[in-house]
Amino acid sequence: WLDIALVGWLSVSMAVFQDCLCTGRYCREGRNQQFFTDEDDDDEWFDAQECSEDFGDIDPVFTAAAREAGVPWQHLPAVARLSQALGFKADQKEPLCDPLTLLRFYLAKDGNVEAAVEMHRASMKWRQDYQVGKVMCHHGQGEHYDESSSPSHKRSANTWEWQRSPVSKEAKMALRHAFFGRLRDPDPKDGCPIVVWKVGRADVAALDDVKIEQAFKRALVSHLEDALQCARAASFRDKRLVYVKVVIDVEGVRPSVFKYVWVVKKMVGFSVKYYPEILWTVTIVRAPTIFAYLWSAISPFLDPAMRRKFTVLGAKFQEGLQKHSGLDIDSLPAFLGGRASDSDICDCQPVPKGQVIPDPDWQWFDEDA
Repeated sequence: WLDIALVGWLSVSMAVFQDCLCTGRYCREGRNQQFFTDEDDDDEWFDAQECSEDFGDIDPVFTAAAREAGVPWQHLPAVARLSQALGFKADQKEPLCDPLTLLRFYLAKDGNVEAAVEMHRASMKWRQDYQVGKVMCHHGQGEHYDESSSPSHKRSANTWEWQRSPVSKEAKMALRHAFFGRLRDPDPKDGCPIVVWKVGRADVAALDDVKIEQAFKRALVSHLEDALQCARAASFRDKRLVYVKVVIDVEGVRPSVFKYVWVVKKMVGFSVKYYPEILWTVTIVRAPTIFAYLWSAISPFLDPAMRRKFTVLGAKFQEGLQKHSGLDIDSLPAFLGGRASDSDICDCQPVPKGQVIPDPDWQWFDEDA
């Protein structure tokens, strides 16, 4: 029964990530990644209609800007049309309107320009309402945001120097109890940022408290924003889409977590509405044997996009990690056998019963209210 419960938890957890963090069937579009395998050289990632699109009434300045930014040729018309429809200048980078970031929105909506326009506008409104810039200032330092909750790029758009360094009491609390973080150093092979989640040790039950959930959500916003902006900076430098690689450690996961998955989904659900496509791979490691066995049995029958993006590995995950994501184990934190610092990840301490959540230092907007 324990194994059955764990399998059920895994299935729901995969649904959470598929629904909330993975948007668009083009999520593995970056075909120039070094570790892309021969089996991925198929045509299902390209839409025939998209490739045959002509430039119509698009101002050529938008097409030229998209080409210069590194947008693949088959997406040039769509990205130029998207930029023109949103009313931005061709050389504009903010708010999230450079050609490669607009390509992320386009891919997130399965190649639908109109849907990408709606998503971008909704995202910009949410960022201002939620005061993403203030969230970032309370949870870290190294970068500045303007009044539109966009990075000001005072140094350079090609670098991203934000590091988690909490200022407010709430942010300090989140650092103690949250379960995620971005490693300081990207993958040396391709420059992809590396994100690690310690789901197996996360105190998910504590999220059933509304105030704790809201505090964790703000911490998660800072985490996702950090990952997006780090990937954008790498994309500016390399003139190609750079994605994020996620490693999820599930060692220590308990079946009791199953009943709180809906809370996690509610907390994470905003990402699919307001954040464009950034994930390259999601590798679940140190999973119980039954997890890895089940995955090997069912993965051939899953959607190809999900199969390419996800994998589940057991305690000996070094070879599978490298094969799936291209990551060497040395790039991971020490607690996973690597050389990166464990301090890059939140401490993941249990939340004490009766934990008093400090009131935030500003009025914030909750789109779920």
